[in-house]
Amino acid sequence: MDELKPYQIEDLYHMKWAYEVVCDPRGEKAVYTVRWIDKEEDTYRSYLALVDLNEKTEAVRLTYGKGQDRYPRFLPDGRTLAFLSNREGQQSIYELPLSGGEARPVATIEGDVQRFFVTAAGEAYVALVRIQPKETQSTEGAHTSHDRASQTLSQSNASQFQTSLPQSKTSSSKKGKQPLVIERLRYKSDGRGLHDDSYSRLIWIERKGGKVTTLFDHLEEIGDVAVSTDGRFLAYTINRSNDTDQKFRHDIVMAKLLRTDRGAKVGATSVPTVDWKEQYMFYALIFHPTRPLLLALGHDYTYAGATMPDLFAVPFQGPPKPFTRDVPFYFGDALIGDMVSGSAGPILRFSADGKKLFAQTSEHGQVSLRFAEFLLPDALKDVISEFDSEVSGDSSAHDKGVERDHVIGEDQHHTLEFETIPFTPGHIYAWDLMPDGKTLLALYASPTEMGKLVSFNLETKELQKITVSNHDLERMRLVSEPEMFWLHSFDETPYQAWLMRPLGFRADERHPLILTIHGGPHAMYGETFFHEFQVLAGKGFGILYLNPRGSHGYGQAFVDAVRGDYGGDDMRDLMHALDVVLERETWIDPSRLAVMGGSYGGFMTNWIISHTDRFRVAITDRSISNWLSFYGTSDIGTFFTEWEIGADLYHDPERLWHHSPLKYAAQVKTPVLIIHSEQDLRCPIEQAEQWFSVLKKLGKEVRFLRFPDSNHDLSRNGLPSLRTSRLAAMVDWLKAHT
Repeated sequence: MDELKPYQIEDLYHMKWAYEVVCDPRGEKAVYTVRWIDKEEDTYRSYLALVDLNEKTEAVRLTYGKGQDRYPRFLPDGRTLAFLSNREGQQSIYELPLSGGEARPVATIEGDVQRFFVTAAGEAYVALVRIQPKETQSTEGAHTSHDRASQTLSQSNASQFQTSLPQSKTSSSKKGKQPLVIERLRYKSDGRGLHDDSYSRLIWIERKGGKVTTLFDHLEEIGDVAVSTDGRFLAYTINRSNDTDQKFRHDIVMAKLLRTDRGAKVGATSVPTVDWKEQYMFYALIFHPTRPLLLALGHDYTYAGATMPDLFAVPFQGPPKPFTRDVPFYFGDALIGDMVSGSAGPILRFSADGKKLFAQTSEHGQVSLRFAEFLLPDALKDVISEFDSEVSGDSSAHDKGVERDHVIGEDQHHTLEFETIPFTPGHIYAWDLMPDGKTLLALYASPTEMGKLVSFNLETKELQKITVSNHDLERMRLVSEPEMFWLHSFDETPYQAWLMRPLGFRADERHPLILTIHGGPHAMYGETFFHEFQVLAGKGFGILYLNPRGSHGYGQAFVDAVRGDYGGDDMRDLMHALDVVLERETWIDPSRLAVMGGSYGGFMTNWIISHTDRFRVAITDRSISNWLSFYGTSDIGTFFTEWEIGADLYHDPERLWHHSPLKYAAQVKTPVLIIHSEQDLRCPIEQAEQWFSVLKKLGKEVRFLRFPDSNHDLSRNGLPSLRTSRLAAMVDWLKAHT
């Protein structure tokens, strides 16, 4: 066997990332997506893999398309697999018979399919599509699209949902390039770029014959979508406010799906009323499998972007009814790493009989699964009766005295008690529930493992490994296993930290230590694999990472504590943790300390080196240096700045300048490497340009790396060649200065 080595930068090209796992209706097979790097083309590709759950054999590759095959879903018979693929250019739905044969598209669909749902009988799909108007579309053609949408909505008696679809601002007779006409405040977003006239469409697709019927067109982007198990109901979220640029509403539109000889159409449609603020958010919609009841996660922005969600039952009319209040955990995956690309979900899932509700949750640096016994209180039984009668057009419910706008009072409030499933501590980033409701399938990562598919029996508590995506690579590599510890800050606030020793560690030698700070700030570090950290540990660096106040996983008060206080108590948490490990760990050389971070972590890095000289070297990545310019240049600047700093550009610019590291640039003594992406619209590159220019003008030691063809997500999803270049530059800078 070859000698074990630390993780290398180039190992990135040999890694495979498993996500999006689904189980077949019989509980015999599972399919998941495998993402990998095509080094020659400098891009990512993905395929689908199948594993036999009875035999526990190695996974078999199912698809070989030249592109991205993802989002697998079994049809009800279990013999056919549907999935999304961009193998022909646009992303569409394909079907693959598991008995053998080639994958084929289900229909000719205009636009890119974002998500889809299979009806209970398996005869059709409901799909969310993003429509991109042709640049040469005439005004007449645009009116035609608008008329079609109006007809679709008027059929459902839903004139309140009508929306003007985009009309081309460029005449087809014009030649050459034309300026982009901008009239909206939110005209760009990181990863997407400058917004165009594309719009959202919900469609119905008949499997037999491939007939496509439009259900809804919306100029505003449709967020989440859910279809009931029996295929009778459809729900989705949309911002219906009169100022979608500044009001962050996500109403839930609910509708009855009516089958016709020509496909399907929308029947009775409604939006539940909400007695909250004008701004609120709903997402993670899910229907009960046996009753006409919709659940959703939501919040009212009480703490702006730091507001933790609760679980609600959503009636056809009237306000949502809360199922949870002030839970200590966060619904969903808040864990930061560089292996898993975004949430692979799901967040919520019912057992087949509807008696248990499972949830993916984040708490104390772990992403785990919880479940609650789902027993309906009497108040919600009325909601179900009302929902069913409304969408069926049955008025008898009113004769029976069902109240349309009743609210669950304190005496009626029903709280679900969630119990943590006793899993090994780590990161469950994708999962599914077997049909018997007794076994969970999960894709699981830990600080020493990139990801593996496991099963967990809820009755016996038995955990079984099914397959490991990176077995050959992992068995050839040494890892530094982090030590987790709790500590109390200057004001006795408890929080968590992790310490990694350098590989080749010797207790009688002194080693450099890197303090690394996560982004967000409303996210968390924790029990997951971090390639970047393992590479740095292999180069001889210890690593300290922690969750200062502002992080998720420790309740509402903790995650909200950073707002209005950037660079205050959050910095005290960071410095206190550093002081604790310096006192406890004699192997750390206090004269060879480094600090680094990205996004909010980049802001904190800039802030720290402009307020203390205890660090020998710094790396600031996709950072913020000046809140005054961030306010007007970031895709989130006009609201995020107000949410987090508590001021705007025109009422209190002094407060923004007070919290800007640029104000204190003259105090910087630490050599700093600035890393930034050219197409970063979240923290625009002008933030790095200002920081570099001022530091250079002041005679500080500074280097600026500008990464082309990259956005805010470079470290996780950027071009593979640039990801490796970034890591190499970081190692070189740290080695040269410690």
